[in-house]
Amino acid sequence: MTRFDGYRLLACPLCHTIHATVNIVSFNFMAPEHWSDSYSVYSLFDNRQGLRQCVTCHDFFLQSDAPYLGHITSEQASRLVETPPAYIPPSLRHKSGDTPDTRQSWIKRFKEWWSGKPHSQPPPEDTKDTQAVDEARSKKYPRLKSANDEDLAGILEHQEKYSVSLIQATRILYWVYLNDTYRRTAKALTEKGQIPYSAFNPTETQIDNMRTLLALLEFADGGSRAITIAELHRELGQFDRAIDILQKVAEPCLKSETILEAARQGISAPIPILYSYQKKK
Repeated sequence: MTRFDGYRLLACPLCHTIHATVNIVSFNFMAPEHWSDSYSVYSLFDNRQGLRQCVTCHDFFLQSDAPYLGHITSEQASRLVETPPAYIPPSLRHKSGDTPDTRQSWIKRFKEWWSGKPHSQPPPEDTKDTQAVDEARSKKYPRLKSANDEDLAGILEHQEKYSVSLIQATRILYWVYLNDTYRRTAKALTEKGQIPYSAFNPTETQIDNMRTLLALLEFADGGSRAITIAELHRELGQFDRAIDILQKVAEPCLKSETILEAARQGISAPIPILYSYQKKK
């Protein structure tokens, strides 16, 4: 299970703003959906490759590069850590004079919104807080914020200012993000009883990102990294290379075996990884 113990205080390595982040002491990776490119839906642990954005300078950094400044307890956090305002999309907000019919429509919109990805939701709208509220918030530590999918292309446009490690993390997230278009198509086709794999037609942007990511990972070691490299080769249609890499993995797992079987079948599309708890009984 995923367990928490207070908050860690981390400084932005660029402007030194202190952020608070939940201290995770144990975690698991269970989620309703897992995919071969490491995408997961509502995962109990989604580190977003450690890519974070400072709330003050708005620049990006890796959490592993942020200096650790201390720890505060959960009890202290109620006084010292900002509570982010709940985001309610305008389309879901009740209006005065709502009728039973409009409330029914609101429930439908809520279901549609809830089915979306949390990290793809837009930021809260600006509010006209009083000066007193602003001052009260400034006395608390802001929560550490993950980079949004919409930020990734901008980071890559200015990659010369970032470390190789940060760009690698960004390209992995961008790879997963660009595959989401296929995922939506695959879901629609599957619901119609059709096999979706032929609908995977990566764009030039996707191909360029995958090739560049492969170059960054080329000299990396480790079983999990080898699986990522093999998956990139498979999605690029380089099946023999993917098979060769996966056959040499020291400790095969369900993910590596699923990807290997897809490569043997000549399937290049991202595919779901079905763990035992996800299979219908």
